[in-house]
Amino acid sequence: MLNMKKILMVSFLGLMAFSIHAQEKIIPDNKGFFHIKVDDGLYVISNMAWGGLAEKGTPTQNAQLIIGSEKALLIDTSTPMEGFADYVRSITDLPLMVVNSHGHLDHIGNNNQFEEIFIHPADTALLREHFSNYGKPHFTVKLINDGEVIDLGNRKVNVYNLPGHTRGSIVFLDQKTSILITGDAIARRLLYTFGDWTDLSVYFQALERIGKLKFDSILSNHDRFLISPELISRLRGAITDNIETETKTWNLMGTEYIHIVPLNDQSDPEYIDIVILKDKLPDAINDLKNNGYL
Repeated sequence: MLNMKKILMVSFLGLMAFSIHAQEKIIPDNKGFFHIKVDDGLYVISNMAWGGLAEKGTPTQNAQLIIGSEKALLIDTSTPMEGFADYVRSITDLPLMVVNSHGHLDHIGNNNQFEEIFIHPADTALLREHFSNYGKPHFTVKLINDGEVIDLGNRKVNVYNLPGHTRGSIVFLDQKTSILITGDAIARRLLYTFGDWTDLSVYFQALERIGKLKFDSILSNHDRFLISPELISRLRGAITDNIETETKTWNLMGTEYIHIVPLNDQSDPEYIDIVILKDKLPDAINDLKNNGYL
């Protein structure tokens, strides 16, 4: 049973989830860009073309910016939009490190507006494949690995590999705010998987590892609000409770997935939407059983 302190914390994060927009009125610039302050020196950057204001929890596309005293960190570059880098520069003029949380096309689209892009080595091929949709890359690819610490001056950010959504997905723990920035690796909407398959047991083990870290909340890429750390256990529970019985399906670009939606209300902070490759289902179930998760 949850103790009262935990109940209050979960309730607080649930209220916070849909109150970030209320901090100040959002006024997009003439190209549709805007940013939302999440915490001290931590911003979500978005555009009206990437989901509008989405105040009821509908999916959006975003980037995250962490500003230190000596350096800034940009996580993801979303889909192509002229002026993205200039807008980032309107928020900070500090030296900028740009990292892709993974190689999917909706996280790398403005990479050409920057000289260097960091990515986990397991996703370099995926980055090349998906960026080919946008033309020739003009940026230099550099590698970032599990366990690295990014020093921004007065704040440090820990980097962790979390294979699952992609093999090279990485998450970022901002030590100053105790917020875990998770890209698509831990999210209310989990696509498993679009690219190379990773066994679900490997994903669960990675979730267990991350779950042991000390952080207060989660900020994923396609939502613009903070989510309770309880999301980790709810994702795992939704998969184990439904993977053997779910019959609903979802189609993406001709590929069929099973579709797990325990709570079908996007405005609820506890909403979860999971899709898992249907042709991998028998192997996935056996893998979970063989590793004691089912």
